[in-house]
Amino acid sequence: MEPELRVKSAAAFKSDDSSVVTLPFGHCIVHEKWRGQNFIEGLRKEFQVHYKEDMDFLDFQPSSQDIIALLSESDIAQGEDNVRKKLARLYKLSIKNPSKNVQPTAIYHTTELTKPYFYSIQTLCVLDFSIPIIPIDRLDQIPQLLDRFKVATKLKNPFKSGRPSGLMADTEILSALMTVPRLNQNIARKLLDRFGTVKAVIGAKEADLAQVVGPKSAKRVHEFFNRRIR
Repeated sequence: MEPELRVKSAAAFKSDDSSVVTLPFGHCIVHEKWRGQNFIEGLRKEFQVHYKEDMDFLDFQPSSQDIIALLSESDIAQGEDNVRKKLARLYKLSIKNPSKNVQPTAIYHTTELTKPYFYSIQTLCVLDFSIPIIPIDRLDQIPQLLDRFKVATKLKNPFKSGRPSGLMADTEILSALMTVPRLNQNIARKLLDRFGTVKAVIGAKEADLAQVVGPKSAKRVHEFFNRRIR
């Protein structure tokens, strides 16, 4: 039987006023609503899994520094206001205790139903909350993705500008830029190395982008994101 963890009262884990639990390496908190889902079996191969019932906006916590919301079909079907509220609560939790350097992330479940809304939700995540968004095609990809967050906690952060520890180099994070037509991983990485965050890339002037990736790629990036920013 999977072990239970009541986040606010478990003596085995140190918590503070931020409500973000300090976890031992290899432990993951999962919201109770995901109990029994097929991907949990895979998750238990990578983590010792604990369940919680409060904070329904927080779906996974694979380390002491990472809090993750899964934007599911159900979330998207309820509309952008519902997604905004979920992201806002995740963001507020991340800034309650800056000393812990908590990083919020959104996982976007891409299906035929949710695919048309990805770009608007991506813009919402990046521009309104500076939250990275990682699209996945299947829920069974969650264990491998969360394991990357776990492993990243053991890596030194080579970036000094508030970027997620060790993860910005991963293809999943770079995909936030690679949704631009004909923009490959090498170009996306150059942009992130120069501007630091996806939000900064989206907000950059076309001329500044051109200095990094050339005029053609700069034009594609600038037009792609700005046509979706109202």
